[in-house]
Amino acid sequence: MAVVDEERELTFFELKNISERVAMALYKRGFRKGDCISIMAPNCLEYVIAFFNSKLRWCRCSCES
Repeated sequence: MAVVDEERELTFFELKNISERVAMALYKRGFRKGDCISIMAPNCLEYVIAFFNSKLRWCRCSCES
């Protein structure tokens, strides 16, 4: 397992697949290499997905929790 929270778990394959879909959605909205993305979320599964997708698009990531 790549990520486990209280109720859910994701394999590395699932994490990569979801992160790629979110990264593509950000790309379609105009985010490009070097852009800064701020993530404001509690420590949860969605936080990990958001962090990994920002790295897939080579964005800088500012994490707030």
